[in-house]
Amino acid sequence: MAANTTTKTIGAMLAHEDFPGLYERKGYWYARYKVYGVGVKKSFGPNKAGMKKAIAHLATIQKIRDDREGYIPRKRNLRPPTI
Repeated sequence: MAANTTTKTIGAMLAHEDFPGLYERKGYWYARYKVYGVGVKKSFGPNKAGMKKAIAHLATIQKIRDDREGYIPRKRNLRPPTI
């Protein structure tokens, strides 16, 4: 992905400024967030489909936090409930 105004390079990572917690590293898209002070990092694969999945995952986490209802997974291999 070519760097543009919405991305910034942090070492080997390409962070996305529009979606905090979304970044690309070595061609793979990741989502990062914290649950009770514990960092969770989840991989969603390469290409644009991986980026869309990561954005959808972060949007789900944010909606759960905003509504203060639901379950946010503490581990990367667990899934949030669908909305």
